[in-house]
Amino acid sequence: MSPAASPTLPALLAANPRLDRWVGFPAPGRVVVSTGRVEIGQGVLTAMRQIAADELDVGSDRILLQTGDTDLTPNEGYTAGSQSIQFGGVALRMACAEVRALFLDHAAASFGYSRPDLSVSDGAITDRGEPTGHDYWSLAAAVAPQRCSARRPLSTIWLSTAWCMPVSCASLAAERRSRPSTTPRSGARQKGPSS
Repeated sequence: MSPAASPTLPALLAANPRLDRWVGFPAPGRVVVSTGRVEIGQGVLTAMRQIAADELDVGSDRILLQTGDTDLTPNEGYTAGSQSIQFGGVALRMACAEVRALFLDHAAASFGYSRPDLSVSDGAITDRGEPTGHDYWSLAAAVAPQRCSARRPLSTIWLSTAWCMPVSCASLAAERRSRPSTTPRSGARQKGPSS
């Protein structure tokens, strides 16, 4: 892809382009993922963990999420409403895609693998699906943190970007009201044949 055709970085990633501010591998089997977003009841941290797990191809149980402390995380401004995933999630996804690609590039260049044959499976680098003996943790010291370029392909797990489209609270509330609840709220009386 030529530099002129390169996609533009999302604003949050352009403002925080250092990849080591987004993703780190501090200990074998653990991934630190950082976001400036905080949880205010909308489930954004669960979504951020899943986005990172999917893009890095690691189990979400491997991820330690650092949030909301700009000494440790990217400064993403404030958290409000439904745009945390639309903006913060897209930036995190692109950062994770770049990190994954840097590790695969390093494995290909350092160990003689064909780059198109390499992939990641739960943090382990595979060659045509077979283990190479390398993973994020064994290569972390050798893969230098870089600035995000936005030239890396995103994971094929996401076939559409519809997941990040904002949805109004009113439409969610209307949908919820249209579905009958099968679980009574605590303390609610249920009407039955004897009521």
